[in-house]
Amino acid sequence: VKKNIDEIVIMGGAINFGNVTPAAEANIIKDSEAAHIICNSGLKVVMVPLEVTHTALSTKEVLDKILSWNTDFSKMIVGILEFFRDTYRDVFGFDSPPVHDPCCIAYCLNPEIFEIKKTKVVIERFGIHSRGRTLCDMHGLEKGEKNVDLALKMDVDKFWELMLDALKVANDQNKL
Repeated sequence: VKKNIDEIVIMGGAINFGNVTPAAEANIIKDSEAAHIICNSGLKVVMVPLEVTHTALSTKEVLDKILSWNTDFSKMIVGILEFFRDTYRDVFGFDSPPVHDPCCIAYCLNPEIFEIKKTKVVIERFGIHSRGRTLCDMHGLEKGEKNVDLALKMDVDKFWELMLDALKVANDQNKL
């Protein structure tokens, strides 16, 4: 199977702090063993962590642009994008909620909009308080293979251009 895979792109992990525990991001803590296997598979692994996805914010400007299409589809999309607004404001102090998984799709479509650093990433699988933590060796302190292409930054304007273009096509073709 591995010979048929060019790369694995995951939205998961965090360089610093988690979003479901102080240490862990939701996707990694759900199956830290699988994350460990993927990161050590020998395949090219691209990780888009919270620090990057937290820059892809569904701002009022973005939502107003989508609402300007004035369709049931556009209203549904805004409802989805706003779903986590209260949680992100109350728990994390965000004015606008981020979108996470579309950042990985953006990477697949246009990897040039990302700044990537080859990094050794270890998935903590056994810690009582740290299970699911992605230990990203940002300074090369540990010996061993740098096993993950870690996204550090994303051109947010280009991300939203891709996202809005795709949503507009879907909006124009939708029969809601």
